[in-house]
Amino acid sequence: MTYNLRFGELASLEELGECIKNENPDVVMLQEVDVNTHRKRAPKQNGKHFISELGFYTKMFSVYGKSIPYEGGYYGLGLLSKYPFVSTERILLPMVEAGREQRSLLTGKIELDNGRIITIASTHLDLKAPIRLVQVKYINEVLGKVNNPILLGGDFNARPADAEIAEGMARWRRSMPDDAFTIPAEKLCPTIVRWWLFWN
Repeated sequence: MTYNLRFGELASLEELGECIKNENPDVVMLQEVDVNTHRKRAPKQNGKHFISELGFYTKMFSVYGKSIPYEGGYYGLGLLSKYPFVSTERILLPMVEAGREQRSLLTGKIELDNGRIITIASTHLDLKAPIRLVQVKYINEVLGKVNNPILLGGDFNARPADAEIAEGMARWRRSMPDDAFTIPAEKLCPTIVRWWLFWN
């Protein structure tokens, strides 16, 4: 499962936790995760170590990766897993244009019950397509060095036909068709696909 929390603006920790428990995923990749921030627009998440509390609520192991300091705390990525983490790493993505928000990739190796190791990863790419292309290339370089299966999820801010997906992620297998709905909206539009889950 991959999900952009939108910094907890729309749902409480308990509501998100219940959603995760109902879906019962083995792993969850989260974006826009706040830790100890104080946003006026997100009182449900303010002052909380959100990923740790969400992990406790869902009875899953949790990992946090800071992208930027924000509003007295941090803003970044999270991973949840039913299986223990063997190692984790936060990797900063290239900043190819001054003044843009720092983006990152959070990876975690988990050990399955049979002893097999897999890597799970969460990312949230830039809003500008040329920057996303550079970031996707870098993610491919980094994850190309991993010698076990990888599950990559995130908010790519991109549509299926965009080069960063159609070309940049061509070697990856998609977990859903191009016309899958990934953004809740009053008027569903299948051409807007931001949240992706890939495996190799």
